[in-house]
Amino acid sequence: MTRPTMTALMLSAVALAAGPRTHAQEAGANQPPTISSEPTSCVQRHARPRVCAFVLDDKGVGQVRAVFRAGGSRPYYWTVMGFDGSRYCAWLPAPGDETTTIEYYVEAFDEEYELSRSRSETIEVRGDCPLPENPPRTPATVRPAGPDQPAAPPGFDPETFTSTR
Repeated sequence: MTRPTMTALMLSAVALAAGPRTHAQEAGANQPPTISSEPTSCVQRHARPRVCAFVLDDKGVGQVRAVFRAGGSRPYYWTVMGFDGSRYCAWLPAPGDETTTIEYYVEAFDEEYELSRSRSETIEVRGDCPLPENPPRTPATVRPAGPDQPAAPPGFDPETFTSTR
């Protein structure tokens, strides 16, 4: 199957998942974005996982974020997902030595600041997972999701991210 055909099928699946249009939608009321994530099942320790999602919105997508944390830790962090022509993707920081899973979800804002989020996903950290293709050389820029969190996400390799507030 060609890439354009695969993309068209995925976009159709996102539209079908959104369900039938309601009276409010027909009347032009703004609706939050629709998100269909592509789960990433595993990553090797010290390798950066790539997460992607298809996002559609009736008023235009404003921003898409990957919100993540090391499995079992409390604070969440986020990084912006960039548009690659058919979907939004981000490279997360690499898991550190003690991390066995990464928990994440995708959240999207439309141009009118309506928010939606995907279901939570878990990435296993395993030695037998294939290495990702073409990881970026620049570190991920991450931000704490809450005001009283440490600037750096615990459980991740500090060489693979920079943190800003």
